[in-house]
Amino acid sequence: MKKLISRASVFVTAAMLCTAMNVFAEPYAIVPVGCPVQGAPCAQNQPCNCGKPECPKCCDSAPVFNSCEEIQAWKIKFCEKRACLYDKLCLTQEQRVKAKCIDDKYFDEIAPLKMCCKQEKMKLKEMECKKCKWKVKHEQKQKIKDLKSEIKEKKKEHKECFMQILTSCQKDKYKELMKDKCKKHKKAKCECGCK
Repeated sequence: MKKLISRASVFVTAAMLCTAMNVFAEPYAIVPVGCPVQGAPCAQNQPCNCGKPECPKCCDSAPVFNSCEEIQAWKIKFCEKRACLYDKLCLTQEQRVKAKCIDDKYFDEIAPLKMCCKQEKMKLKEMECKKCKWKVKHEQKQKIKDLKSEIKEKKKEHKECFMQILTSCQKDKYKELMKDKCKKHKKAKCECGCK
């Protein structure tokens, strides 16, 4: 009888522990303002105020596109291109881990800058439609120029960091691939000269 009671108490205690663990298993999630569900993209055609680290701060200036969603789409495309490059260069597993780390850091730095640049270009387009004063347009053009310079600098830093993890043969192959990429990029789309 005593054994039955002790076994029953063990089962009751275990059941209580499981219930308590289920109650406290889900940590309290702070949902940012502007995003109705945690992890959900920002509202379409709205200024983004979700407070997500990947969302550029300048998107408070009412963009006409979904910045969080667009950055996510860029990241997927960027990662696919880089994975393809790793294969072409025959990177080892150790090199791939380092390369992924370098690429992630680069993307997190460059994506908000590219997004801001895109928005500033849209603002300039609006200014030209509204026939704003020359001085205002000139200041806007300078802002875009500064952002482009910053993006160029980040690209240079990224290339240097990436080159450091490559062997001499891989470096040669990488330079060759970059040359081909530039040629394809500059080449006219058809023989009649249209682009």
